[in-house]
Amino acid sequence: FPGVVREVLVEEGTKVNEGTALVRIDTDVLAKQRAELVTQLELAQTLFGRQERLWEKEIGSEVDYLQAQTGLEALKRSLATLDEQIDQAVIRAPFNGVLDRVFVNVGEMAAPPMPVVRVVDLSDLYIRASVSDHYAGSVSAGQPVRVEARGLEPIDSQVRRVGQFIEAANRTIELTVDLPAGTRALPNMVATVHITDLALDSAVALPSALVQQDANGQEYVYVVRGDQAEKQPIETGVVSEGMLLIEQGLKPGDRVIDRGAARVVNGERVTLIES
Repeated sequence: FPGVVREVLVEEGTKVNEGTALVRIDTDVLAKQRAELVTQLELAQTLFGRQERLWEKEIGSEVDYLQAQTGLEALKRSLATLDEQIDQAVIRAPFNGVLDRVFVNVGEMAAPPMPVVRVVDLSDLYIRASVSDHYAGSVSAGQPVRVEARGLEPIDSQVRRVGQFIEAANRTIELTVDLPAGTRALPNMVATVHITDLALDSAVALPSALVQQDANGQEYVYVVRGDQAEKQPIETGVVSEGMLLIEQGLKPGDRVIDRGAARVVNGERVTLIES
């Protein structure tokens, strides 16, 4: 409801309940209109009562009776609409929370779409995060996660909901992650959500940058066998923090060539230098 701010009823930082009046917009003009409308309504009720009695005695005409009835009903609707507008002039808390900010001062104009107040509810905090559609089949509600945000200790939580739609622009799925009660997180914080989609007691992993691919799409690395470089085909799995899971082709203790691997030729003689 547009108008001049007449009164700010609650101070910033105050806890409020749903429906609590926060700001009152000036309604003097509407109040005058209402007083005039009430006077018209009282007159219309008197005229309708008179026409109704005449109609019952079969003295008055049906047209006069219907006109009086229609006029009365129209005024009642107008009064109801005006009362709704007056009620909208009081801005109320939409839910339980804390009045965090008042954006207007008494005497200033308030009108949509400018904000008037900000009410914050910290009782049910959650995170919205996006995950690649590559993990669509491995992420589910209830799955444990770890949340990291600047200024906060790591938080252990779980996935509340997994979206049922893939964003075409970036091929991601939206997740909702619960935050436990008492968490000192605030709205609009940026957080990183770590999801464990695979847990292994032991595994062979390499930095993903070491893995090469030939013209046929076969992934491989160069390992040291004796005093020669040998091209070793491998099968890889998931990537986590830059480390690529090696499912087949390598075993613990294999020596993988790191620096200069892109220039190595299969069977080339190599010399190990202890660092």
